[in-house]
Amino acid sequence: MPQPGTMASAGRRPLTTMVFLEVLSDDTVAFYRRMARHIRIREDAPICRQKEIYGWYDFPKSELSISTERIISRPQPHHAIEETFWHELVHAAQDCKHNNGEGQPLGIAKSAMPLGPVQMESLRNSLRSSGRSGQPMEHEALWMETKPGKVRWVVEKYCL
Repeated sequence: MPQPGTMASAGRRPLTTMVFLEVLSDDTVAFYRRMARHIRIREDAPICRQKEIYGWYDFPKSELSISTERIISRPQPHHAIEETFWHELVHAAQDCKHNNGEGQPLGIAKSAMPLGPVQMESLRNSLRSSGRSGQPMEHEALWMETKPGKVRWVVEKYCL
């Protein structure tokens, strides 16, 4: 399969792949390629149009979705796409660790994961979409989404 940005053999047109890959850092794209061998990663999946979300992780399907259409209409879309990718990978690690189709928190003490006001608002909004039972997992994902090194570590430990 041709890589993003390469020419497709039929018609020599640029291959259009997932738009969000075009804005991720090179290191993040490399990590995406590793993860794509283990979980399904989609862009603008139907769930993205049904809910006011930037991303979604479907635990029973082990499937990660990025809502690129919604994100690119916001301020600083490059930053939001990068954070969303790492956020959803936290959920992948939660899924891989417990391998139960439901996911469970990684086990980081809540007191070790302070969230700022914007993240707390994101937590409240997320819980409207996913339900209160997801609060500990969402708290972990919100805290870790700005810490790609920590996300890589838990993903490598539990998924790869």
